[in-house]
Amino acid sequence: MFNSWFHIRLFSRFLQSTLKGTSFGKPFTYRKGELHIPIFGCDRFECLHFSTQAPLPLLNIEQNLPKPKNRVPILTEIEGKQISQILWHKSDRQLLFDFNKGSEYLLFQIFGINGNAFHLNQNFEIIDSFKKVTKFSIPHKADFTTQDNLILDKDLLLKTAADNQDKTIKQFLSYSNIPIFSKTLINEIC
Repeated sequence: MFNSWFHIRLFSRFLQSTLKGTSFGKPFTYRKGELHIPIFGCDRFECLHFSTQAPLPLLNIEQNLPKPKNRVPILTEIEGKQISQILWHKSDRQLLFDFNKGSEYLLFQIFGINGNAFHLNQNFEIIDSFKKVTKFSIPHKADFTTQDNLILDKDLLLKTAADNQDKTIKQFLSYSNIPIFSKTLINEIC
């Protein structure tokens, strides 16, 4: 699984079409920095695999559920939760699983060396996390979407481009008044 926002958005769309209505089994780890979440009711694969190992965190699917001898249960309260939808952050590498139509969430932060998974309540407060951390930043629920298009004012974009013809693409995106492009997303575009 690639780690760019664009790949994560495409992966989210695939998961939305595949996992809606399925449920999670009991998550576990058996290697440092790796989380496995069994999926029940999916005929395409058996497991989500989340890794926070270097060089970058990643989330992918596994056709078969690993069966190690020594499992350590983790994020156990998400077991049995039914997936209502999968959303992606509008401008960052984060994926959000919505359980039971907004009663709880599982947030995957898939960026830098600080990747993590958080079980959140309906108010976006942390119930549990994969990696124990003292510093964390949970985005607002409104920052997530299932919309496929980037919301841009076409006329504003064309006017801004005309006014900044002497700038490189990176300078244009960095200094223009286009609020959906975060610094990370600008670097990935460039």
